[in-house]
Amino acid sequence: REALAAVQEADRQAGDQGEHLLDFGRQALEGASPDSVSLDRAHAGVEALKLLAERHPKSTLNSEATRLAAQGLVAIARVQPDAEERRLLLEEAVALIDKNGPRLPVPRFQQQVQALKGMILLEDLDRPAEALQVFEKVAEQQRRFGEPDEIVRVQMARCRMALGDLAAARTALEQMAKSDSTPPLPPGRRRPNEPKQVGLTRARYYLAELD
Repeated sequence: REALAAVQEADRQAGDQGEHLLDFGRQALEGASPDSVSLDRAHAGVEALKLLAERHPKSTLNSEATRLAAQGLVAIARVQPDAEERRLLLEEAVALIDKNGPRLPVPRFQQQVQALKGMILLEDLDRPAEALQVFEKVAEQQRRFGEPDEIVRVQMARCRMALGDLAAARTALEQMAKSDSTPPLPPGRRRPNEPKQVGLTRARYYLAELD
């Protein structure tokens, strides 16, 4: 807490966009995992990142701060033995995205944090119907801006799988797999690590799980 107080004071005096708070939060959460996360340190990091958005609402750093803070809350939640405490932390992550996401200046940044919200709803809170609505909006925005939406479409299919609509999930994944025009690669070579290719690879993976 002393370190958090010190960085808050440094932020007051800096007159910048919140770089001190972002660096502190990033370092506090670096490497956070169920095995390595220090709860006091992680909580301090999340508080610094949340403070950045409050003190510097127009900062270009808010997109990364919001994403890191939400991921930090999820990391803390996953090591909680109490189910209710875990749920509250996950709900806090979702609420943080809802609060800061619409204020982010670049649509791509808004899409990133909304996709993160969808993942929290799907994988951690077990609310696939709500997650599906989030992913549908993200995919619509991506198509509007001419961005690849394959990864989000896979998440939509996963939501339908979780809801028990296996036929719709299979149809969506099959359509994606059939749209893949990339020729087979020689042994030992990997597909480019691009959003479209990553999405198509995941589509084939989840399609295989349905077989």
